[in-house]
Amino acid sequence: MDQASGASGRVVRAFLIADIRDYTAFTAEHGDLAASRLVACFATIVGEAVEAWSGRLVELRGDEALCVFDDPAAALWTSVELQDAFADEMATERTQRRSMQ
Repeated sequence: MDQASGASGRVVRAFLIADIRDYTAFTAEHGDLAASRLVACFATIVGEAVEAWSGRLVELRGDEALCVFDDPAAALWTSVELQDAFADEMATERTQRRSMQ
C-alpha cells in the first residue's frame, strides 16, 4: 500500500489553489504588460515548486493555479515555497523598478 492510501484502500489527495493577491490592483497600477510578465513569473514559480514536491499542476488560469498532491505535507510545503519565492521575486521587481526611475 502506498503512502497516499488509507487502511480502507481509498487514496488521499491534497489540492492547492494559489493566486496572486491584489492582481487586479497591480494590473490597474502597472498596466497589462507588467501584469503579463507577473503572470509568466508566477507560472514558472508554480511549475517549479509543484514539480519539486512531486505534485501535478492541473490548471493554470491567469493568476490562479490548481495543483494536486498525493501527500498533504507536500502541498503544504509547496504553498510555503510559493509564498517565499514569489515574495522574493516581487521584492526584486520593486528594486529594479525603483532603479529605473
